[in-house]
Parts: sequence; C-alpha cells; structure tokens
Amino acid sequence: MTLMDFPELIESHENKSYDRILCTSVLNYIHQNYKTGSLQEIADILHQPDYRISKLMKENTGHTFKQHLLNIKMEVAVHLLENTGLAIYDIAERIGYENLTHFYKMFKKNYHMTPHQYREKISYCKKGSSIKKLTTLNRELFFYIL
Repeated sequence: MTLMDFPELIESHENKSYDRILCTSVLNYIHQNYKTGSLQEIADILHQPDYRISKLMKENTGHTFKQHLLNIKMEVAVHLLENTGLAIYDIAERIGYENLTHFYKMFKKNYHMTPHQYREKISYCKKGSSIKKLTTLNRELFFYIL
C-alpha cells in the first residue's frame, strides 16, 4: 500500500496545512495591525469569508479573532505602562481605543485593576519590592511579596 491508495488523507492533510497557514497569516496581521485591524479586513485580504476565518481561529487556537486582538492590545498597553511615561489616554489611543472609558473597562476586565493602578504597582515594585509574575492566556497578573 502507498499513500496514493488513500487520496482522502492527502486532501485532509493539505486542508489542515492550508488552515494553519491562514491562521498564521491572521495572527501576523493582528500583531501588525492591532490598532485598526478588523476581521472583515483580514478576510478580504485572504479572500475568505469572515465566518471561515472566525471558525478556523477558534478551532486552531482556541481563541476567537476578537480575543486575539484584545490580548495583543492589552500586551502593548502593559508594555507602554511599564516602559513609558505616556498618559493613559495616549496609550489608549495608540492601541486603537477612541473611548477611554472602554479602554479602562477592558483593561480592568483583563488585569483586575485599572491602568493607573497597574502603573502604580509596577512603579512601586521597581523601587525595591519583590514581584512574582503569573501569566495566563497572554495576560500577566502581578502578585507582590512585601
């Protein structure tokens, strides 16, 4: 027997490879376009229906397009809070939030504190206390050992 005796396996393998390529393309798109990216835009770029992109992302990564986009935005916000003195409204704008209240709501939902509280705790920790970092689903929660 050879692989040619099972053409359905060849087709299945090709589809899975193509699906992974699409998912990788979507993830790259999100990383490069987190500020203004949309499901419809990447669907148009890849010449795929948006519902197919959504389904592939959920099946292959366990997270939706929207969840991935939010995770990247929050990671960038955390980086900017930790490493710059930018005002919080400037950070919100840089990651694509026009509504500061919505940014605060999403940040608090992900990190269980406001961006201002997060920055204060990071600043305090940098001044000498110990910090233990726990990462879950690309979200970093900080527990302070005083």
